[in-house]
Amino acid sequence: SNASRSLVKRRKYLCEYIFSSSLKENNERTAFIHVPEVRDDCPLEDIATSLQYTIQTIINEVLETKQML
Repeated sequence: SNASRSLVKRRKYLCEYIFSSSLKENNERTAFIHVPEVRDDCPLEDIATSLQYTIQTIINEVLETKQML
């Protein structure tokens, strides 16, 4: 029922819900990057560097795929 589906959605973590919804919308062109909270053992600079690397890797993969077509 709609009520039980709504309850399941509320119980999921927001990240999981966004990712699964994106996959349902377009499972061939979906990327999701979980960004952790800034902590002493996970400083902002490390997060930013990792995000930059990850996004650049995704861009490179997309460009390589387009060249192969």
